[in-house]
Amino acid sequence: MAAHTVSISIVRFTPDDLTLISIGCQHDSQIITWDWRSGNDLGVGKLMSPVNAIAVSFDSSMCVTVGSKSVKYWFLPMASDGLNKRTGLTSRSAILADKRNVNFVDATFCDQTNRMLAVTASGEVLEFNGNKKYVKCYSWKDSGDFKAICLARIPEGLLVGCSDGLVRLFCLIGDDLDFLADLAPPTHLFMDPANAYDPQQLQNHPEDAIFPEPRCLVASSSSPTFVVGYADRSLIEFSREHNSWSFRRASLGHTGAVNCIESFPSSSSCMPAGTVITGGSDGT
Repeated sequence: MAAHTVSISIVRFTPDDLTLISIGCQHDSQIITWDWRSGNDLGVGKLMSPVNAIAVSFDSSMCVTVGSKSVKYWFLPMASDGLNKRTGLTSRSAILADKRNVNFVDATFCDQTNRMLAVTASGEVLEFNGNKKYVKCYSWKDSGDFKAICLARIPEGLLVGCSDGLVRLFCLIGDDLDFLADLAPPTHLFMDPANAYDPQQLQNHPEDAIFPEPRCLVASSSSPTFVVGYADRSLIEFSREHNSWSFRRASLGHTGAVNCIESFPSSSSCMPAGTVITGGSDGT
């Protein structure tokens, strides 16, 4: 599937597993949608600024790209539409109001109404309604406790990876983000997991414990689990058991920080269900 002229910075499957979206680097400046089974490109659009992240709507009809001073919605052609040639992608910029000079670093759709949340480089979470208009700002940086870094949507609510190393779960029912729980990695910095002989050592941490910064989040569509990639190169999986989330297992798959995680389509038979693809600072 060769269509980009330079390198590709982001790829994302749509929730229906039918379409692949690829984002070119700043010098390529293209967004391309693919029927990934046949290798045919369905549509292409021109990017006006570098893209830091992409989110796809629940019904796979649109995606949103976020970057420096940019939040743009793209309407996606479907492989099932029977298109036999590439078409131009239709796009619409979000109404940013006083946030038009902000650098956005991550985003996720919340529900079928296309309510969308985006994280800024300064650690704020901005909410956009179904009309693509900025309506609300959530910020915790004034308290000095933490900043938001990354987002992921799960059936129970919204996961927010924070600068203090914790992943916080918020309820999306209603007009505000209501705090539900926080989840810490099983080990803190300067702790050797080989010396943890008691499970309680992985659950109880000193008050002054410092945790590695979460860089990315991905939730499974086939099981009640999600995976967090941390700056200390660890991958931690959390699962829901007995009405609460808890640590399940961990892995060190890179020699550098884990910067991105993507779910592999569950409909594909070439990989086991629940497979994720990771990218790290080590170039792998």
